[in-house]
Amino acid sequence: MPPGFTLDQPVVKKNRPTFPKIGLDPTEGMSGMQKFNAGVGKAFVDIGRGAAQMVGQGPDAAQTQENRALDRPLMNTGAGMSGNVAGNISMLAPLAVVPGGATVAGAGTMGALAGALQPTEGVQERLGNMGTGLALGAGTQAAVGPGARALGEWGAGREQAAAMRQSQNSVRDATLKAGQEAGYVVPPSNINPSAANKIIESIGGRAATTQAASFRNQEVTNRLAAEALGMPKGAPLSESGLESYRKSVAQPYRDVAALSQRAQIALEQLKDARFNANNYTKFYSRSGDPNALAAATNFRQKADALETSLEGFAQNANKPDLIEALRKARTQIAKSYDVERALNVGSGDVSARLLGSALDKGRPLTGELATAGRFSEAFPTVTQNMAGKQAPGVSNTTAILSALLGGAGGATFGPGGVAAAALPLARGPARSLALQLGKSVKPDYTVGGGTKAAAALADPETRRRVAMMARALMLPSVPQLTGAE
Repeated sequence: MPPGFTLDQPVVKKNRPTFPKIGLDPTEGMSGMQKFNAGVGKAFVDIGRGAAQMVGQGPDAAQTQENRALDRPLMNTGAGMSGNVAGNISMLAPLAVVPGGATVAGAGTMGALAGALQPTEGVQERLGNMGTGLALGAGTQAAVGPGARALGEWGAGREQAAAMRQSQNSVRDATLKAGQEAGYVVPPSNINPSAANKIIESIGGRAATTQAASFRNQEVTNRLAAEALGMPKGAPLSESGLESYRKSVAQPYRDVAALSQRAQIALEQLKDARFNANNYTKFYSRSGDPNALAAATNFRQKADALETSLEGFAQNANKPDLIEALRKARTQIAKSYDVERALNVGSGDVSARLLGSALDKGRPLTGELATAGRFSEAFPTVTQNMAGKQAPGVSNTTAILSALLGGAGGATFGPGGVAAAALPLARGPARSLALQLGKSVKPDYTVGGGTKAAAALADPETRRRVAMMARALMLPSVPQLTGAE
């Protein structure tokens, strides 16, 4: 042993090449993807260097310092740092399936191991890295674990609530779809209360928008009632008109009455029973008198029995086609009475709300009348009786407010400020837009991407992976935290 030489004296490798510090940035000219790939490679190289050092191989302290200096420009770029994180995640991924890895102790152990595998300038720094890795691993698991679990429960709860709303609203949504196909409209915020829909209706006025929808829907109800009876489009509805309609479709009854005197007597009795049943039903709708309801039910049952009797006369006469014609005529006549009971005799409008009330009371409405009745039951605010009411937008306040805003705007901002007078005039177009959207608005039961991501954390395996990723994100900062950089 040479004089003055001791075992703990570092060996200086005189022939090791050195790199002149000429102030050049090695990442200059590299694309973002090249920097990212270089960052990934650095992660793998660092683990290899650290592992080699642990078995007495690998770079010494001076080489480690020099490697860090060379890598620093790369790690100062976002792409390089991102690649380094991605490389660390890919290397730590197998540790996610280690039993106990999702516990605080297990995560701390893996963090210490990851810290130990970082290249260092000596044993003291390695121990510091291991301690930092232990703290980061255990800390991220302790923080991310309960936090991720709580976030997952929140997200899963939001998803379950949305699914429950969709299930609970399934009947309403089916009614909405059928109503929209028939031409009905609903203010869009009633179905999908998005910020945009609320703003549009706020500009147009919520009450005025609802009122405009009722006016438009009344036209739809009148049309559906006429279609249910097979009447021409635009045909007015009135008591006399409905009576004429019944006479026009009652030819099969006249045909069966011509078969015999008994059949003729049965037909006259049927007319009386129908007339009384209809009148008592109208009276019950106005008064709620249970005696009127009982009388209406009795006359309706009598009418049903007489209908069966008339079919018997046709059958005895061996006229099966007449039986079928009687049944079709009976259906149309029954519909005409349903329309008449819901008719406003003064305006000629058919009340969708009265049709809905008939459904509630067990009246077997079908087709167009059932569509109108169900829609009114689901959306009563937009099927109001608008007879005698003023159309929305007809108001002196709009003109007055327009004049005030225009004057104030002109006085404050000059000629350009006069444009403020147009703001109240935007109400009408906003209402029109809202009703246009109301023709096809659909309920939205989807949850946002953030909620879906949070709900995924309800899965323990996903939480383990998130904790692993959190530790991998921290790994590049281990040298900085220990003061090695």
